[in-house]
Formats: sequence, structure tokens, C-alpha cells
Amino acid sequence: MRKGFTLIEILIGALIGIIIVLASTIFFSYGYRLILNTISNSRSNTSIFQVEEIINSDLRKAGYGIEDPTTYPPVEWNLELKKLIVRYVDYEKDDIDCENETFGDNNTPECDYIIIYQLKNNNLYRFVDKGANGNSSSAPMFDGNLIKIEDFFVSINNTTHAVEYAINGTTLEGNFTIGDTVICRNWK
Repeated sequence: MRKGFTLIEILIGALIGIIIVLASTIFFSYGYRLILNTISNSRSNTSIFQVEEIINSDLRKAGYGIEDPTTYPPVEWNLELKKLIVRYVDYEKDDIDCENETFGDNNTPECDYIIIYQLKNNNLYRFVDKGANGNSSSAPMFDGNLIKIEDFFVSINNTTHAVEYAINGTTLEGNFTIGDTVICRNWK
């Protein structure tokens, strides 16, 4: 009667154990990569639609409180700089009553807003000039690691007060184009 395992039995057992650990690591690595790709794609898709909603919201407000659109155009587009400028009085403020204010009258300048969307460094930046005094804060609209913006185009119809825009870019999944046509109902 022998006691214990032979060297060959130990080596075969160790080899089987190594194969099981290696297979588990490969399986975990594949699953982890799949989860990361799904999360990245989900973040990309979510942010694309959030940006569209933010732009639409700003365009719907365009012109509110502007008495003379020749002095303060509610919406302007600079093709060369790829810059969209939106002006309005923010009537949704809770702390100040801006509902009956006029853009540019300096009675309550904190009610005046100029929003600028500009294509820079493969991203769309949003500049917020609260008070319309030239002091703006800015932030990129997209995560540059997930989304690259290649083109931004705007068309303005001064008769119907409709603004059509398109954003073209790429995500990890491929190319995309988003955009909309928004009627600026506050534009007089």
C-alpha cells in the first residue's frame, strides 16, 4: 500500500488547476471588456440625446424679451467659426422675476442670457453668458474620449423663425448624425 501521490499525479493535478485558473481569467476578462463596451456605448448614446435636448431648449427660449431683433438678433450663425449664438431673457428663474424684462435694458442684467455653441477641438462647446456682459463659462458638451464631433451646421429661416441644425460625429460604435428643426416661438 502506498501513501500519498506520485510526482506525475501532482504535476497533472497542478496542470489541470492552472488550466482552470487560466480559463476563468480569460472568461472574466472577456466579460469585463463586454461590460465596459456596453457602458461606454450607453453613455455615448445618452449624451447625444441630452445634448440635442439642451440645444432645443435654448432655441425654444430664443428671442424671449427681445423687443428689437435687429439690435439683438435672437439667433445668429457664423459659418466660418462654426458658432451658434442664442439670446433670450431667462423667464424661468426662481430667485428673480424676469418674466416682464427686456433684453439689454440693464434693469436686471442677470435675466439676460447669451448662449454660444461652437465647434472646437472635435467637440461642441457651450458658452453661457449670464448677464450678457461678456463673462461666460464654458464646457464641452461631449466626453472627448467617447465622442468626436466632426461637423456642426445651422440654417436659420428669418421668416418662419425656424432654426435647423445638424451635428455629425463618431462614437465607438460608428458615425452618427443628430439634429432638429426648432421654431423659436418667442422670436418677434
